[in-house]
Amino acid sequence: MASLDTDFFQHEAGPLTIRLAGRLDGNSAPAFGRRLAEHLSATATGVVLDASGLEFISSAGLRELMTLAKKLRQNQAKAVLAGVTPLVNEVLEISGMNPLFLHAADQTEALRRIADNSDGPPDRLFAGGAKA
Repeated sequence: MASLDTDFFQHEAGPLTIRLAGRLDGNSAPAFGRRLAEHLSATATGVVLDASGLEFISSAGLRELMTLAKKLRQNQAKAVLAGVTPLVNEVLEISGMNPLFLHAADQTEALRRIADNSDGPPDRLFAGGAKA
């Protein structure tokens, strides 16, 4: 069973980039959530989640992403998923979570989307359309 590898990188006066590789599931989600809480500051301009190496995501992983989206939304910050694989994208789509995030083909585009002031955070926070 593959685990989750994560790399956190804080850009100077900019977004936090997190590279995910492996499986974000019930075994790895709690540790990921703790690491995320350690690295995420209240002044973060946004988070880029490089999901190009993410092979699988379970409901526990979705919960961590939902928590991240809610925290960023409260701070008027953006969350961008970069390089999402077709399998993970299907899970996000079926779960109704795709609209919680901006999407980008790669990290470069994701960083541009965070810097672009006209490209605000997604309006929808929950599948029913309720806002935080």
